[in-house]
Amino acid sequence: EEEGGQEGDKTHITNSAAAATTTQQQQGKGKKTQPNSQPQQGKDVARAATKKHEEEKKRKKAEAREGLMAKLYEMSNAPASKKVGHGGPRSSSSKSAATWTDEDELLSLRTLKPVAGGQIVTVTFDSNVSAGTPFTFRPATPAVRVVAGETALAFFTCRNNSTRPVTGVATYNVYPPKAGLYFNKVQCFCFEQQRLLPGEEVDMPVFFYLDPEIYEDEQLRGLKNVTLSYTFFDTGEEEDDDEEE
Repeated sequence: EEEGGQEGDKTHITNSAAAATTTQQQQGKGKKTQPNSQPQQGKDVARAATKKHEEEKKRKKAEAREGLMAKLYEMSNAPASKKVGHGGPRSSSSKSAATWTDEDELLSLRTLKPVAGGQIVTVTFDSNVSAGTPFTFRPATPAVRVVAGETALAFFTCRNNSTRPVTGVATYNVYPPKAGLYFNKVQCFCFEQQRLLPGEEVDMPVFFYLDPEIYEDEQLRGLKNVTLSYTFFDTGEEEDDDEEE
């Protein structure tokens, strides 16, 4: 009987130990299947930080672009009403220059007529690039001769001589400055961002006319020469992108 009791005790102990082991294994499995939220939280924090950084980059670029455009507008001696353009980038896939069109001036062409017997005015085209801007920029035609009310279309050619993409913006001036009041552009490339790939060359149009009222301005009576001058500036946007990368 004592031996039977001992065997019963041993069986009871063995069964208890097995049950305890099974419980521990089940608990261990339960722990393994519980998701660890810490790595996911870390990923969410990193993702949020990256998004914030990208938004800050875009904001700074937008502010820099607005600041540059404001300076270029100030550099132009043209009347504020004639400083058209939105500063949007030219697509690198485009084969033509980014331009704007003044819809009001476009409509005025319906009734515009050259002034019969009007004084002929020679409009000379001048082109410049700021220091450090790797562009070759020149007018296709050095000058045109028009009378007030006569439209004229001229082209400028711009080439990127560097080994990197470059975004440039051109501002303009009219001389004598008083003539700028009557120098009406229908279409132009000024104040628009032109992004040129390495070695790329584009033709940039300017479609304009002199307002017939120029003949009525006492200060410009007998005017025979007007100069339309452009200067290109490198926005430096691609350089900023490279540095951030």
